[in-house]
Amino acid sequence: MPSTRPIKLDDWGISWEEYKELTYFCLQYDQKKRDAAALLTTRISTPTPATYHKGGKEYGVFLPHGSGQTSDPVAATAAKRDRLLRDVHIIEQAVMAASRINNGYSIYPSLLRAVTTRGGVQAAMADPDSRPPCGKNEFYEARRKFFWILRELKNENAQTG
Repeated sequence: MPSTRPIKLDDWGISWEEYKELTYFCLQYDQKKRDAAALLTTRISTPTPATYHKGGKEYGVFLPHGSGQTSDPVAATAAKRDRLLRDVHIIEQAVMAASRINNGYSIYPSLLRAVTTRGGVQAAMADPDSRPPCGKNEFYEARRKFFWILRELKNENAQTG
């Protein structure tokens, strides 16, 4: 959990279990970015097709890997990278939207750090480079709004894709 301070999201309609799920989703942010970048440099070899003979001709086919997955390793890698980048984008969108409530200054870097690192708000408040330019109460309110927005974006994304 990124913060030792309990977060109250009852007013936002988010249960404790849902909050924990969203929290751990956010803690994977850096790993998802690294994995997506690594997939760009992954060398993929196409498996040798299985062959069969019919009518005097030889045919080659790629056998499926089961459970409805594609047998094309390049397409599978691209799909995995898309999923990772979509998750990263959802987190960044939610942080951006929650940061908008603060007129005149940006809390984007500090809010992003607070929700994507184990140190959470304490780490963001302690680091002079990422300290939010607002009061603690306003920052906590932005963080609560972030989790609500993230839940909405994840649910919307699950319905469309």
